[in-house]
Amino acid sequence: MIKVFLDANILYSNTSRSLFVWLHVNGIIEIYWSYDVWQEVFEAFRKNQPTEHNRIRKSLTERLISGYPECLVSTSKFQAMGLKDSKDEHVLAYASACGADYIVTNDNILVNDSNAIGSWLLMTADHFLVKVLVPVSPLGLIQAACDHIAHSPISRPTTDRYILSLRKAQLVEFADWLHVQRNLGNLFKEIWGL
Repeated sequence: MIKVFLDANILYSNTSRSLFVWLHVNGIIEIYWSYDVWQEVFEAFRKNQPTEHNRIRKSLTERLISGYPECLVSTSKFQAMGLKDSKDEHVLAYASACGADYIVTNDNILVNDSNAIGSWLLMTADHFLVKVLVPVSPLGLIQAACDHIAHSPISRPTTDRYILSLRKAQLVEFADWLHVQRNLGNLFKEIWGL
């Protein structure tokens, strides 16, 4: 199975975070994260949503960090890789510790810092979904998206709203692919309706 270490910018977005969790739950990929990455996520919530920060932190800790203990990776080995942004060094250390095949990040500096990366394949979430998962598990991707929608009872997204939320989460190519699948009749039927 494909092992994927998720960077903080993937976990910060509710849409991408939830989609990757459903890919993990459905057995399409194994996802990994670290406390250090979650600390970056919580810091971003503190800056961008200060009044909701504590509630969000508690919810994510209970539902994800505690709810998926197999995803949490730790390490005491931090070898400097000479990255342009030294704050990303821990991402490589944790990816190494869990034996990740891919590091999924929307950090363009990290993705483009290929001289220091070595053997890992760094990809944006969008490219990972379309270039890696579509060829190997298109039905699994559709099922994960369906589960993602079905388990969103508060927002109750229609298929169109869900595809729009993917675009807003920088998953444009994946949204385009799902749109084509829907037009071909390969996508799930409307779950919530209008």
